[in-house]
Parts: sequence; C-alpha cells; structure tokens
Amino acid sequence: MSTSEGASDGLEARLFGRPDEAFDALVRRLATECALLNGLDAWTERDSAVLLDPDQRPESFPRELEGRDLVEEVGSGLIYASIEHRAGNVPTTAPMTDLERSVMLADDVATPDGSDGAGGCAAWASAAARREMPAAPERALAEKYSRELDAFLRASPERAHLDKDWSRCMAEQGYEDLERAGDHIALVLEKREQLLQEQVSDAEALEFDRRVTLAAWDCSAATSESMMQLRDEFAVRFAEEHGL
Repeated sequence: MSTSEGASDGLEARLFGRPDEAFDALVRRLATECALLNGLDAWTERDSAVLLDPDQRPESFPRELEGRDLVEEVGSGLIYASIEHRAGNVPTTAPMTDLERSVMLADDVATPDGSDGAGGCAAWASAAARREMPAAPERALAEKYSRELDAFLRASPERAHLDKDWSRCMAEQGYEDLERAGDHIALVLEKREQLLQEQVSDAEALEFDRRVTLAAWDCSAATSESMMQLRDEFAVRFAEEHGL
C-alpha cells in the first residue's frame, strides 16, 4: 500500500473542515448592500445566505442514502432542490426572479465601493471581502491548495488520459462533446434553466438529471482509483512543502 493513499482526503479535511464564519458574514453583508444599490429593494442578508450556500438541501433530501444510491434518487441534486424549493420544502426564500438573477449573478452592476462589478453582486462581494478582510492563514492555504491542485491536474498527462476515457464512456451513453469529468453539470444547469422557464416538466427535468449524473458516476468509477492516486500524489507534495 502506498504511504500516500488517502492523503488528499485527510489534507482536504484539515484545510476545508473549518468554516470562516466572519468572512462568510462579510460576503453576505456586501452582497446585500450591492443588491440594494442595484434596485433589489426587498433583498435581505437571508437571501444572500441562500444564494451563496451551494450545499443547502431540501428538508425532504434523502439523507439516509449515499453514493450511487443517492445519485439514482436525486441525480446531482440541483434540479431536485429546485423542485422542492418551489414546492415550499426548502426553508429558504422564493426562487430568484430574472432581475435578481441578473443583478446577483450576471450583470455589470454598480458597487458600493465603485470598483468593477462585472459578473454581478455575488462575484463582487466575494472579491471585495477578500480585499477588506485579509485571508486568515487557514483560508489562504486552502485557496492555494485548490489553485495548485487544479493546475497540477490540468497539466497531468495521466489526467488527460483519464478525461478521454471518461469522455468516451459518456459518449457511449449518449452524451457527446463532454471533455472531462464534471462537464455533465453544464447539461444539468441547462435543463434546470428550462425547468425554471417552464419549458419542461418537473418529472422530465429530474429524470434527465438522474440519467446523466448516473452515467457520469459510472463512467468516473472506472477511473476513480487512478484519479485518487493523482490527488494523493499532489497532497503529499503540498503537505511536505508547507510543513503540514
């Protein structure tokens, strides 16, 4: 057994396991100030918290399931959450309007400090918070780990080979033009947008998410061990370089 086996899981638990509550609160406050400045008069910090928390789950989420069983039930979870949200089963605010989506996620907006607001209030708030609150050592190290891991994997010939295997597998399942593991999420987001525009039914959208995410899961299973070895290799080197 390699001494690096499981290194990435252990290191990532250390780096990302502690939430930076003060920083998160600042991002929420800044996003809300920006929203109000751009005409979203009813926007609150609770709305910002919902928008900025990608891990929020519906109350009906099947927490007893995991792995492939969970994917079979909810797919990626994105469309499932949208459906449950609209049904009132998520303890959050109402789904975003087109104006809210534009201001928070897309437009070039006015900002409280006059700096660049390209990409919407959420992106500006995150960048502004980093300027206002210097990164805690733990957060700075976690962000560095993420950047360098991404660069390491993108430059890895073995990763490129694994992506080709995954892409070929997905094409065999009927999902073509996907280049690397995770690209299927773009298809899910496109289907979710159709759902929000009432162009497809709840059942159709959820079934699509289940099918494509299950295909991605199964195609990734064939390469998961090799991918984990790559991540472990990087984690060992990163830990040694930073005395972790």
